[in-house]
Amino acid sequence: MTWGGSRLSNRAVVRLSLIQPPLSARRRYGGLAGAGNSLPNLGMLQLAAVARRAGAGVQLLDLSASDQDVAASARRVAEFAPALVGLTAVTAAMHVAAGLAEALKRLLPNTPIVLGGPHVTAAAEQTLQRYGAFDAAVLGEGETTLLELLAALESGADWKHINGLLLRERSGLRRTAPRALIEDLDSLPLPAWDLLPELTRGRRPSPQSAAGGPAAILFTSRGCPFKCTFCDRSVFGNRVRSLSAGRVVQMITHLAGAYGVRDFAIHDEIFVLDRARLHAICRGIIESGIRVSWNAQGRADRPLDAETLELMRRAGCWQLQIGVESGDPRILESCGKGITPDQVRRAFRAARAAGLATKAFYMLGLPGEDEQSLNRTLELALELPLDDVTVTLFTPFPGTAAAIGLERHGRVLGDWSTMSEYEVSFVPQGLSAERLLRARAELLRRFYLRPRVIARYAKRLAQPRLAGALARGGLAFVALTTRRPR
Repeated sequence: MTWGGSRLSNRAVVRLSLIQPPLSARRRYGGLAGAGNSLPNLGMLQLAAVARRAGAGVQLLDLSASDQDVAASARRVAEFAPALVGLTAVTAAMHVAAGLAEALKRLLPNTPIVLGGPHVTAAAEQTLQRYGAFDAAVLGEGETTLLELLAALESGADWKHINGLLLRERSGLRRTAPRALIEDLDSLPLPAWDLLPELTRGRRPSPQSAAGGPAAILFTSRGCPFKCTFCDRSVFGNRVRSLSAGRVVQMITHLAGAYGVRDFAIHDEIFVLDRARLHAICRGIIESGIRVSWNAQGRADRPLDAETLELMRRAGCWQLQIGVESGDPRILESCGKGITPDQVRRAFRAARAAGLATKAFYMLGLPGEDEQSLNRTLELALELPLDDVTVTLFTPFPGTAAAIGLERHGRVLGDWSTMSEYEVSFVPQGLSAERLLRARAELLRRFYLRPRVIARYAKRLAQPRLAGALARGGLAFVALTTRRPR
């Protein structure tokens, strides 16, 4: 595949448009839209920084938290006149991304449109067969592949020699050789946060995970060594690669100094598991003298010692989050979570003893779920020393082990466009969609409508920066827990 190399070679700068298509909060979070986050796509910001360092002119449109229509988005891109368009989309937004690609094809018929991200990496052929406006897909990590695509556009080289692609050719779809993972993550430039002027104004975390200051999201590692069947690891793999402690501290101090960010949501699955690195990051934050708050995710089977928890608290950590998923040992084993309810109890008690707020993630409707397991999950959630819970519904995303042969365990509902962790897309045998929605509403209602939890949120409402988000979250909670399932 060659895309007009002679036409591009006369340009001083190759122009690149990176787009995440619009998807409303309602589509992403269902009845909990008011309590959802609107944090930026850090992967796109990283790609933009890599391309810009190579000399490309970059337009970045992160429309993920907007309702902007496709036609308006396409016109903005066409006015920029890019030589290459890159889109990324979650599974539920694939139809929106495809509609945007079709609109762009009409306005920019000679510009290649490439799709990237976890969804297309997991279901590449199926996605390009379904949506004809995409010319190619980037499979796996995209930074090096993007640089080679830009170089090929300047030179007129054929894309078939670039690793990590699925190409649309006249004879059909063609995969190139796999792309090797990036070993030295510190070699990447800092994400191009400056391309999002509304970084701290129009973006916010979930009110459950907000400490009150201007917020940003961070990923400080890639890859996950665990084997949860409901997770897709096709992009970053199972081998963990991390930014150095010094680089993490540099990112935090840069965002604090340049943008006034004071609250960080660290979304790594394994951020707290490397004790030496975690200690170095905490000491670096303390020694920098900046005052920031942050939360992080832990593992119930990898308990943090008292010294580590105290150091985290001194460095600004205010909340520890742990994925529990279920209170039933049978479900935890079958989904590959690798933890037990007793480990969950010990992990949260340790965090609470260290003075950290605690948040648990639960996932209802996993294969094998039944009335007994639903009740055990509810009982565990009410027993634990928790400040917050997030309750999602199992979703059989492409690329996950749980999605294979799922029909043996229940009914799959809808299609890609309805795959949201906040709406029912799978019903285990013996249950119904209505029962799953009632179970979620009951867990949320019985957890939050307790004097201790209500008193804590009343104190948080006194913080001006949190009042609006908490009010929106409260309205979403009332609507979700009082509505009758359809």
